[in-house]
Amino acid sequence: MRGTVEAGDKSLLFTYYAAAPYLRLEKTTLPDGKGDVLNGFDGEIAWSADPRSGTQISAGEERESAKRDADFYYPLDELTWFKSMEVVGVEVYEGQRCYHLHGINNWGKWNDHFYATDTGLLAGYEFEAQLSDGPRTVHEIFSDYRRIDGVMVPMKQTVKVKAKSGNGWTVLETINYAVVTFNDVDPKVFAPPQAVVDLAGKQTSN
Repeated sequence: MRGTVEAGDKSLLFTYYAAAPYLRLEKTTLPDGKGDVLNGFDGEIAWSADPRSGTQISAGEERESAKRDADFYYPLDELTWFKSMEVVGVEVYEGQRCYHLHGINNWGKWNDHFYATDTGLLAGYEFEAQLSDGPRTVHEIFSDYRRIDGVMVPMKQTVKVKAKSGNGWTVLETINYAVVTFNDVDPKVFAPPQAVVDLAGKQTSN
């Protein structure tokens, strides 16, 4: 999936690769030739590499969250990632009439799902995330669906955060996909950079 991520006044090139069963790589290209920000899961290691801040490897809940996001068949087996998932009712979510499902994931965090009543398609998630200014309620919204090779794909993802006071929402980022293709990813793309391999080796030896 290739497109752009809009954050504030910046528009950055964005590429997302995925493969079964748990392979994922996200690449965001920084402006002015400053390099790429990478986030990946190679089936075992959840890692990130940023030319501005260095290399990191995730553990615990962060690793589990990364593995869930890398689950290629997540739409088919998402309930395996939850301790419970209950239908709350029907309500309006981001302007759409939706079925509201309240979920508690396997590491005890709430993560609610919203599905459009007219199409059954995923409209979005609601969950709490730890941001730089503390915990905030987040809406991750999926829209502009297009059928590609028989699969309904959301071509737009919008991330909103709720104001700490009041009911207002702020758009954190928007991803617009221009091109989506299937069955054309070289598996080598998921191999972590050498810096990640070296860091993983040090952590294991310690």
